[in-house]
Amino acid sequence: PEARVRITTLEKSPIPPALWRKLARGLLGGGTRSRGEEEITEGLATLLTAGEARLGPVEIKMRVGAAEDVIEDLEGPLDTVFLDPFSPDRNPELWTERFLGEVARKCRAGAILSTYSAAVRPRVALLRAGWRIGAGPRVGRKSSGTLATIGEVEPPIPPLTPREQRTQFH
Repeated sequence: PEARVRITTLEKSPIPPALWRKLARGLLGGGTRSRGEEEITEGLATLLTAGEARLGPVEIKMRVGAAEDVIEDLEGPLDTVFLDPFSPDRNPELWTERFLGEVARKCRAGAILSTYSAAVRPRVALLRAGWRIGAGPRVGRKSSGTLATIGEVEPPIPPLTPREQRTQFH
């Protein structure tokens, strides 16, 4: 009950607050909303306008700009990273050894990175940037994603399958 969560999101171009309110109304229904739903809607609108918000024990900060530039000013150490840019073909700059190395430098030992991508290029870039990689959970229609760690974690992340190792690294 005493836990605090700090989330920092890097956004190249966030949703405008007016559009967020419209989307939130659609997602939460047009009828009467609970106090909690109202707090979430207003908290996220505040995040989009002011760049930060607090929702109970959760503090959210949004940094706007190109992630490869904004990452340098990010406060660490990070415990968990959710890497969710567009594909390596659409956002190649966020799948490079350089960017993933900068993310690693912001992480504490034992940090975990999770991404939907199971592609060869991102996995190789993660390895070259100092991450240990393994199989991640299924994401959407994909058979698996990728988990990566800085240092050892308990329990260990699931290893890549022998087939993934053969096709990706040989």
